[in-house]
Amino acid sequence: MLAIDISPGAVEVARRRGVVDVRLLPLAGVDSTLGVFDTVLMMCGNFGLFGTEAEARRPLRTLHEISSPEARIVFDSVDPSDDPHDLRYQARNRSLGRRPGQVTIRLRYRDVTTPWYELLNLSPGELQELLEGTGWRVAELVPSTPPEYFGILEKAVSHKALTSALDDIPAIRQLWARPARIRPPLLPARRPGPRGDHALTLRSDCARFLLGEAAAGHRRREVILVLPAPRSVRLHRDVER
Repeated sequence: MLAIDISPGAVEVARRRGVVDVRLLPLAGVDSTLGVFDTVLMMCGNFGLFGTEAEARRPLRTLHEISSPEARIVFDSVDPSDDPHDLRYQARNRSLGRRPGQVTIRLRYRDVTTPWYELLNLSPGELQELLEGTGWRVAELVPSTPPEYFGILEKAVSHKALTSALDDIPAIRQLWARPARIRPPLLPARRPGPRGDHALTLRSDCARFLLGEAAAGHRRREVILVLPAPRSVRLHRDVER
């Protein structure tokens, strides 16, 4: 398990509580040097730390690239359409071309205050739009106390995107032209993965192939954990007006 946070204090607390590998690292700093992960846990509003809709797609694609074929993102979010507290703020966002649940906030505790930062809250429909082109899709959404909900993302596979992305590999084009029942169990690997499992890494909306059952049985199971921020902040608390 790997945990990350931008707060030195949070990193120290995590170490004291038994997290062996915890690093002072922003979400934007996550890359392939960290390893390959099976689960990305982004609870307590941390999915919103992607910032804005425009900024969110690049790190989502990065998480797609550095995760295993069966990887999941487990998260929670706030559906702005279920929150009546900030209708004026949501209307202002719409007039500025922002998502209704986009907020600019900061956290305060006694005399300590963070800098202002962007937090992205999405309705389930807006989430679907955000995921287009990132390689992820919604596997499950679980209602909670409104306006909150929980969700699981899984890797998406698009045959059209797959064949388009692999035009330079004739062997794979021929393979996918065969009926599924006669396809061989092992696909030719474009490159070895960092853990020794051979996988295809695609940058588009396609992607998941585990090349060989042996690789699946012997890879280490790993998790990347984004530590939760304080949960006292709601859309109507400490919001830049």
